[in-house]
Amino acid sequence: MEIKQFSEEIDTHSVVHYHSRMSKNVALTMRMTQDNHGEWRDAIAEDWTQYLHAQDLHEVLVPNDPEHCLSYLDNVSALIISGGDNILLSNLNEESDEPRTLRDRTEYTLLQAAIEKGILIFGVCRGLQLINMYFGGTLASIEEKGRHVATHHTVSIEKGKARTLFPVENMTVNSYHELKIATLGNGLHPFAKSDDSLIEGVHNEEHNLWAVMWHPERPFNNKEATELHANLLDNLLGV
Repeated sequence: MEIKQFSEEIDTHSVVHYHSRMSKNVALTMRMTQDNHGEWRDAIAEDWTQYLHAQDLHEVLVPNDPEHCLSYLDNVSALIISGGDNILLSNLNEESDEPRTLRDRTEYTLLQAAIEKGILIFGVCRGLQLINMYFGGTLASIEEKGRHVATHHTVSIEKGKARTLFPVENMTVNSYHELKIATLGNGLHPFAKSDDSLIEGVHNEEHNLWAVMWHPERPFNNKEATELHANLLDNLLGV
């Protein structure tokens, strides 16, 4: 079967995924893109597939279909709520005719089900923002966007369980977000903060949930961060 590649994203309408060869399957959400003909497509950056395969993990790509997404959580070790694009719905019950809200509804539905199933949940950038909103938190625009959009900055890691994943006091991470956590959701504990005091990492021990505002799947500008993230998901599965 011919697989067509468009830029840095995989058109998932054209790809069949096989799971049997990998040791662990993880459900991975996708962004929505619109082509030149107005057709909406689910897509994932190749950075994600390469990052997962390097850890002997295999992606189970979840289409943005809130009515039929739950079966994709069968036989997976984790749910990854990926980044890219802003959230349009503040909760699952909010109504909208905007096509891209399918992603919001899908991810809220998956998050709720993953909590009930007790599987590992890992949010990245937008994923952290959606998790925060699910738990009743709010978001706000960052005043100095240049400090967090397409750049790198330092984050501090608190002592405790997070140090088993990131055994350093500080590290430099990539950054691609225009929104910040204004109020933290109920039950979420911050474990990482930026040098301008924004919350960059949260976890909820009760639900085996972790989320970061940076992108582990994208390149870092320093060797330390690259090495710390090389086996992050595999390590999370063992925490």
